[in-house]
Amino acid sequence: MALVPSTQTQCSTVLLSYAALVSAYYAISPHFPAPKQNSWIITTISSCIMTFASAPFVWDYLSARGDVTAVRTFPELAVTSSRFFQAYLLADMSIGAVHYRGQINIVTGWFHHVLYLGIIEYAIRQKWAYVFSLATCMEFPTFVLGLATLFPRLRSNIFFAVSFFLTRILFHSIICIAYYLPKNRPLTPMEPLMTTTTHSPLSMPMALTSPTSLAPELGSVVPAVLLTCVFPLHASWFLGCLKGFKKRA
Repeated sequence: MALVPSTQTQCSTVLLSYAALVSAYYAISPHFPAPKQNSWIITTISSCIMTFASAPFVWDYLSARGDVTAVRTFPELAVTSSRFFQAYLLADMSIGAVHYRGQINIVTGWFHHVLYLGIIEYAIRQKWAYVFSLATCMEFPTFVLGLATLFPRLRSNIFFAVSFFLTRILFHSIICIAYYLPKNRPLTPMEPLMTTTTHSPLSMPMALTSPTSLAPELGSVVPAVLLTCVFPLHASWFLGCLKGFKKRA
């Protein structure tokens, strides 16, 4: 039976991932002295790892012909990869503040990273890490762009644009709509019903913990709302990509 990693394990994952990313940056950065390339080192590493980590969730989704309810939770992988991404966000902000501050935009950098730290934490606590992991296939175009930045000879504007559209526009739109449907909404954690004891003089409420006393699980629209809120940012990036094609043409 799949179990959610313990709190201690999750903390260790964040710390070890952070240390590994910082170490990788200092080991690789001398080979990419340009500030722009410098700023893409750990982003490229992270996007590659997150793309691979999303594969089992995407496989379930595609095998079920787009049924999001068929995506298994895989809590060990989902929570661990989510914690890794949090470590990346922290590493990018801390290293960036020292080495490539000029490359980090306020909205798409600082605000984006802090916002995602909160979103991931909320998803983990609500047992929705698998939803985030399914969505992290959208990191693939980031990986493509990162490789192109580090190794300009690999650059393909068309491949990047197509991968961006397929993941961050089309796929994003489809799963966003899917999670709005009541039958697809992820369940919220069950909470014990409260009751009062007849033998207590103060009739203090007490939680019933038997399986039959648990409150019914309810589907939540929050994941769909979060996906909706993030979509305009992806759309603006894609619009900028199209403007770039027009300008070069």
